[in-house]
Amino acid sequence: MIDWLDVGCGDNPRGTLNLDKYLESPEIRLSSVETSPDVLTDLDYRLPFKDDSFEVVTAYHVLEHTENIIKALLELIRVSSFMVIIRVPHRLSRFNKLPYHRHQYLNVKFFKRILEKLKKYRVIKAYEIQLHYKPHVKYFLQLPDEIEVFIWV
Repeated sequence: MIDWLDVGCGDNPRGTLNLDKYLESPEIRLSSVETSPDVLTDLDYRLPFKDDSFEVVTAYHVLEHTENIIKALLELIRVSSFMVIIRVPHRLSRFNKLPYHRHQYLNVKFFKRILEKLKKYRVIKAYEIQLHYKPHVKYFLQLPDEIEVFIWV
């Protein structure tokens, strides 16, 4: 079994260890399933794990809520021994403008710039960026909805 840390698990914990900032969020309270994170902590601070503690670390729709995306990303990389997978809303996504998102400018260029620097300084080995599309209902256009980043450490 893979050692998998799911950061920001909310009401859908998937990892072997699940972490969230809140014990109970509005999404969790509305869920019919009793779920809660295994660890309560904030990604804006150092995670309570040793370096390379997990093979895989995921953070789905978490980084846009952090104070400092680069610091949070480095923390995810620090605790992973193999791969980090993140998802964030694309800047053109209808979900990007939510008032509790601290960062609303996320795009592929932003991540490429950061990841190229991390690769140059050998913090990471490789990365791949994918765009996920959902049709815009009103105009039936394919607009980027989500960015998914795979990082090999």
